[in-house]
Amino acid sequence: MTGKMIYLARRNPVLTHEQFAKRWKKHAARVGAGAPEALTEIRTTHYCFAEPGAEYDGVGLLSLKSLNSIPAMHRALVATEVSLADELRTFSTYVKDFTVYCAEETLSDAPTGRHAVLHFVRRSAAIGPSAFAAAWRNHARQLGETLGVVLGRHVLNHVIAPAPPGYGFDGVHELWCESSAAAAVIAGEIDRLRSDVGDWQSSRTGVALCTESIMSWPENGVPT
Repeated sequence: MTGKMIYLARRNPVLTHEQFAKRWKKHAARVGAGAPEALTEIRTTHYCFAEPGAEYDGVGLLSLKSLNSIPAMHRALVATEVSLADELRTFSTYVKDFTVYCAEETLSDAPTGRHAVLHFVRRSAAIGPSAFAAAWRNHARQLGETLGVVLGRHVLNHVIAPAPPGYGFDGVHELWCESSAAAAVIAGEIDRLRSDVGDWQSSRTGVALCTESIMSWPENGVPT
């Protein structure tokens, strides 16, 4: 497993959904210029734009070089004044208030595609974290077999640090695919299986979003 920083964002309410996408890209460029230490720790990044009308507007996925990268990322997140000011022009609040840190577990490294269903999950209060992780992994592998060629890259992100209030998720499930139609199929299958996971997963408080990657960073950490 390697490290991962993930944030689940709502836009600044003065921005429309479409304006937010443009503003988000602009913000990313400023962050890159103002936090050189953090840039050295980033392996890949996807900025995933949610469909209009969703509960949240976007998800930032920053895959890191190792778990040891997480402290540097957190320092950059809370200590860069230029970035903090720009965050409030872009999002509903500071990024630190909606970010979780994870250990990334890749189940399938198939081609990513531009679309992804991102499922933020919480464990049932009836089981502990270790039992949840095992049950979630088994469920994800079965889901991958069911989806077959529809599913591309497949990742489980296990939350490993205390989360901000309201964002106490236990995991973030990434299911990548080639089209919005394929994402709808994946989301439908997740919804169909919801009743089968009630003994280990809390279905009441999860969040599932169909998204499209609007900006990515390659392996060398240089924006494109």
